[in-house]
Amino acid sequence: MSTLQEIEQAIERLSDQEKSELRAWLDSLGFVERVKQEQDALSERLEAEVQKLAAAAERVSVLETRLNQASDGSAVAPSMVRPARYQHRDQWIEAFNRWVDSNRDVTAVADDSRESIYAGRGE
Repeated sequence: MSTLQEIEQAIERLSDQEKSELRAWLDSLGFVERVKQEQDALSERLEAEVQKLAAAAERVSVLETRLNQASDGSAVAPSMVRPARYQHRDQWIEAFNRWVDSNRDVTAVADDSRESIYAGRGE
């Protein structure tokens, strides 16, 4: 006789009250299993959200570092590169302004007319 047949015979010998209690117990096992599955699904979603938050926090940290470096002059955008001899951006700005002032008297006039730009191109 198989185990399943033995279980079925044992159930048949139970009173109606015992069968009712057994059904309730089996239903509770099903409920527990459903709750466990829902908990596992929620745990997976929570882990995914935690990973997203961690990645966002890392990006914020990188941006804060870059902003702090930019504000104290320790990191400069490529368009603002200055010679190494200037320790601070104010020194570079002052030197740049002196250079601009020293080159204000331009006597030559640039010929940027269309004719001079395209001269010799068959127009």
